[in-house]
Amino acid sequence: PLPAITPAGKPAPVDVWRALAPVPPAAPDRSVPLIGRAAELSTVADRVARSLGERVPALVRVTGPAGVGKSRLAREALAVAGARWWVGYATPCGGRYSPLADLVRRQALVEESSRPAEVRRRIRAWTGALVPAGDLASVLDGLSRLVAPAPATVLGRDPAVESALVAVLRGAAAHAPLVLLLDDLHLADPATRGFVAALPGRLGPLPLFAVEIAKIDGRLAAPVLPTQGRERRAHRALHEHVVENRDLNVAFVARGHTALRLLEPSMEDRSGEADYS
Repeated sequence: PLPAITPAGKPAPVDVWRALAPVPPAAPDRSVPLIGRAAELSTVADRVARSLGERVPALVRVTGPAGVGKSRLAREALAVAGARWWVGYATPCGGRYSPLADLVRRQALVEESSRPAEVRRRIRAWTGALVPAGDLASVLDGLSRLVAPAPATVLGRDPAVESALVAVLRGAAAHAPLVLLLDDLHLADPATRGFVAALPGRLGPLPLFAVEIAKIDGRLAAPVLPTQGRERRAHRALHEHVVENRDLNVAFVARGHTALRLLEPSMEDRSGEADYS
């Protein structure tokens, strides 16, 4: 706690605390049954199981307004598919690759306040069995850079960080099928979006599935896609709507990618205003 302050317009002092670290969102409460999403649940669970079974890296996007049940649907589908998953959250104040850094911290048991030597020790303990010994030094360097605090002005993609992530994901998926669950991706930076969108194409024939969850407010916005260049053109060319009904739009993207959007019925009349390409 800090000394109390008396802000302008307040008649009495207000207690103040220093924020030490972001509090991760809690997982959805699964004690309450999921109702009215049987078709969507079946679609996502089937896609996850098929991709992992066929060893075809793939991506599914779940987007929609706040409170429509995106996170719950994704987790229910993974549970139905019997999948193992790693989770990472984007945050409003997160920097470059923030949901991926969060994922690594969770798996390596790295605290926000950990000293650099402790960070490397924990990352080494986590990744030692996942990557070849010859790659371990570069993986340690890349992941240590990923989880280290970085100024908000640091932008753009980092090849060393991305190569380290790909090496770990390849190793983990080679051991056992794996799903990445990246939540609140509407808060993520362009570097994260570009990396995740291109990830299935960088992995080779491995049982890894990525799930993006993002919120859309007001007028429906474009889904989380690469922002420019060859990757964005490829997504535009491959995008295909396969289910459109009163409150759901499911769009599969070829070559292992899937896009799924949840729309509230009240937004049905405005859905045509969005750029889904």
